[in-house]
Amino acid sequence: MMTTSSRSRKINIPGSARAGLVLLLLGAIIVGLGSYFDRGALSLYGLIMGIGGFLLYIVSSITYKSRNKRTGLKG
Repeated sequence: MMTTSSRSRKINIPGSARAGLVLLLLGAIIVGLGSYFDRGALSLYGLIMGIGGFLLYIVSSITYKSRNKRTGLKG
């Protein structure tokens, strides 16, 4: 019986994509807190932060994939 652990596979994510995910999650938390405390400006700031994080993640992922496809690497 052959099993592979999830720790043996490493996922390659560029640093900018990781930063985008962090911004996305942080923005979502700020939107939630702003909605809970009824602070519209805080929610708007979190929304802008979440959109920026999402765009950063998508753009960096696409450029990383196309760069690896051009050089022949997998990832």
